[in-house]
Amino acid sequence: MMKTTNFLLIFCYLIMINPAYALKSISHSALQADVQEFVLTQVEDQLHNKQDINVKVSVRKIDPRLKLKQCDKPLAFELQGQTIKRNNTVKVSCRSDIHPWSIFTMSTITQEMYVISAATELPRHHVISEEDLIPIKQDIHKLRGGYVTKGKILIGQQLRRPARAGSVIYQNQLQAPNIIKKGDKVTIITTRGALSVIHQGFALENASKGERVQVKNKRSSRIIQASVISAGRVEVL
Repeated sequence: MMKTTNFLLIFCYLIMINPAYALKSISHSALQADVQEFVLTQVEDQLHNKQDINVKVSVRKIDPRLKLKQCDKPLAFELQGQTIKRNNTVKVSCRSDIHPWSIFTMSTITQEMYVISAATELPRHHVISEEDLIPIKQDIHKLRGGYVTKGKILIGQQLRRPARAGSVIYQNQLQAPNIIKKGDKVTIITTRGALSVIHQGFALENASKGERVQVKNKRSSRIIQASVISAGRVEVL
């Protein structure tokens, strides 16, 4: 009985001289929820209230062996790094004069939005129509740059390579449609200063406006490298 009484007296004395002994440990789940809310706020600020992005934040579980005392001051949250990324580190600090502590937590962000994808299998050189496109929700952190959110800017463009059904269509997959096709008759223009010489010939390959194309002079049978000006017209480089 005497030992128990002495222990209680010692414990009460420790509380009196150091209130931190009376503090309970912080709930890890509650702390993770606070970090999640902090990161979500940072993301929304960076997105400038874009309504078409669905943001999710998951916070890695805090080591259950870690005992963190409740703080007598509001917790401080600091993002490590200047911008929000897919994976982020957040420093959480208790700036108490009595029992200060700090830990680093990890969070992962998912930003989902609808991006334009191929509705069906599309072959190389296919000219895209509205029926070829479908919006599919994707985590944009997993995509490379150049994805498209508005299908109308793709209509009329030509695929440089095949696209699988459901695959995201990127801008670097596209080119202007061919306005000259292999075998087409073309007017070949050669300019030298103020003088322009015109010959007739035919294209040896497909090409779009501004592209280089090989053409054959009908009279001399000479193969020439030219640039496409418009449908049926090329200029010697």
